[in-house]
Amino acid sequence: MPHDLLTAIGLITGTSMDGIDAALVRTDGKSHLEPLEACTMAYDRDFRNRLRRLPGRTDRCHPEVSGIERALADHHAMLAEMLIDKARIDRREVDVVGFHGQTIFHDFSRPGKSCHRTDW
Repeated sequence: MPHDLLTAIGLITGTSMDGIDAALVRTDGKSHLEPLEACTMAYDRDFRNRLRRLPGRTDRCHPEVSGIERALADHHAMLAEMLIDKARIDRREVDVVGFHGQTIFHDFSRPGKSCHRTDW
């Protein structure tokens, strides 16, 4: 493998709040992109319902918010582990993980206004 390539995991969620998608790639961050593996984790109904109650909450100290943030981080970490196992690579081969948390909402009337949650 050329020296300037990184092995990266990307984790993404959306406002549908239905689960997480993950991809493992090898890239130089510019022109080289080699997809290696991908997988998805669906949230169960109870977890989706907990997420959907969050959009109006701005108090990070509220027990419901802090509890779901920890659970979100755990779900993302679990999917990253599943992806590594599926690709049959050693976790030490992963150079970087891209992760923005769960998208809670986007306010399209105010550019740049969105909310993402996690404590990772």
